[in-house]
Amino acid sequence: MGVKIQDITSKSAKIASTDLIEIAQVSGATYVSRKVTGAEINELSLDTSPQLGGNLDVNGNSIVSTSNGNINITPNGTGAVVINIPINTKTASYKIALSDNCKMVEINSAGAVNLTIPPNSSTAFPIGANVLIAQYGAGQISVITDPGVTLRSSGGKTKIAAQYGIATLIKRDTDEWYLAGDITT
Repeated sequence: MGVKIQDITSKSAKIASTDLIEIAQVSGATYVSRKVTGAEINELSLDTSPQLGGNLDVNGNSIVSTSNGNINITPNGTGAVVINIPINTKTASYKIALSDNCKMVEINSAGAVNLTIPPNSSTAFPIGANVLIAQYGAGQISVITDPGVTLRSSGGKTKIAAQYGIATLIKRDTDEWYLAGDITT
């Protein structure tokens, strides 16, 4: 017996494996259809290892867990999870911007420079935001804060230790950040 569209979209309805469903597309004088059984449709929901036939374009959306669970990305065998980090290169002192979240700010300067953390009231990074800082040039980078922002680091260190040194900023609260990595006083 056939299944009505309202029965398919109803949350209480379940498609029986013996149901025959015709999927049709009409374009002008052309009519294309494919008949599938309820078993074929139900089988899609049982697929515990679906595979994409191409790239996944999330079109500006996020991949989220609807049950507050973790999202695990686990490659098979010798595969790796590859995350390319965009680099924002500067040649002078710089105040981090929202667009720097999950990116690297690289400063290439011969003289000393400041990297400034703005207050949440002007630049509302989400809690957990992270910004990598790289000192490409010989000029030492000092990480400073605008008024009202607290910077936490081991031993109160606030400078990148040397040329090619890298550190990470992580926002832990509204106006509170961690600085860790290759840092010095």
